[in-house]
Amino acid sequence: MSPENPPEGVSWYRARYEPGAIDPDTAAHELKERGDLVREASPNYYRATQATPNDPGFPQQWGLRQINAPDAWEIERGEASVVVAVLDTGCAMAHPELSPAIIGAASTDLVDINPAVQAPTDWAWDGDRAGRDNDPADEVGHGTHVAGIIGARANNGLQGAGVAGCSLMIVRVLARLVHISGTVIGFGTSFDITAGIQWAIDHHASIINMSFGFTDASVHEKEAVERAFASGIVVVAAMGNDRDTNAILRPAAYRDVIAVGALEPHGGLWNQSQTGTHISLVAPGVDIESTLMDGGFGPMNGTSMAAAFVSGVAALVRSHAPELSARQIRKVLQDTADPLSGGVRPNQESGWGCVNAAKALVAVSST
Repeated sequence: MSPENPPEGVSWYRARYEPGAIDPDTAAHELKERGDLVREASPNYYRATQATPNDPGFPQQWGLRQINAPDAWEIERGEASVVVAVLDTGCAMAHPELSPAIIGAASTDLVDINPAVQAPTDWAWDGDRAGRDNDPADEVGHGTHVAGIIGARANNGLQGAGVAGCSLMIVRVLARLVHISGTVIGFGTSFDITAGIQWAIDHHASIINMSFGFTDASVHEKEAVERAFASGIVVVAAMGNDRDTNAILRPAAYRDVIAVGALEPHGGLWNQSQTGTHISLVAPGVDIESTLMDGGFGPMNGTSMAAAFVSGVAALVRSHAPELSARQIRKVLQDTADPLSGGVRPNQESGWGCVNAAKALVAVSST
């Protein structure tokens, strides 16, 4: 038997038996029978961490395991004071997994496309696209899905879990565009996106997620990204989903942006994920389960989803180490990423590798 550093006036001892020699409950009972020498005795019970959420859809969320989220949650779950601005198609504001996280007063619809502006060939505008207001309702579903990856409420016994228990600022900057084939996408202008970035700056966002891209560079959009970064905001954007052309998309290609590619469930690079010298990180992007516009939970594919994972990890890091600058957080995410197939880092296919939430938090915990 050995003492176990008890409080003053009390002596605790651990009694060790050969495995199988005696039942632990029986041993504890026999020790208590020793009269005044032993006041209490109990088996040394096992204890397990409880970071795995109780949400029924969690087992299907392979992306959370890929980025090591359960281990990260042992260190940090995310603070409501950390706000992720989701610049996208809006959000299903009443979704039960998202409504507790959304800051309604800081959310807005900034889509303002002149009704006379013609849609691209074979496409047609649909829904709300003229006039800014305070209702960023989602008419596409993309923004709702992205928001859920970042901040769907965990441990509520509902559908699934997001990366971080942060707050969400919904900024609608993309309208509904419908192809003659029936395909629906979010589509917008660099001017509205610039307004969205400025809104996030003015309303004190911590992270900006932009899961979209266009080939044309915009001076005002680029300058808005620079202002956000200078204000301490971590800026994350999707690389794009068309490796056949591998066009350079903005805002991912702007300086200071964390540009994110997508992984498949087996951990390899998704065959549609665009590449380039500006790529920073990769994250899960195929068969990603998250919140849907109809209030449900289901899968989508794309670097849009991958970018959302990185924004969620950035929110965890900022929650745990709020003193870090945007530049420092970007460096932590890059330095602690897992390289793909032992490749040289960085490289133009996967950047610094797959974001690792637990390693990032351990790194900032030890500084």
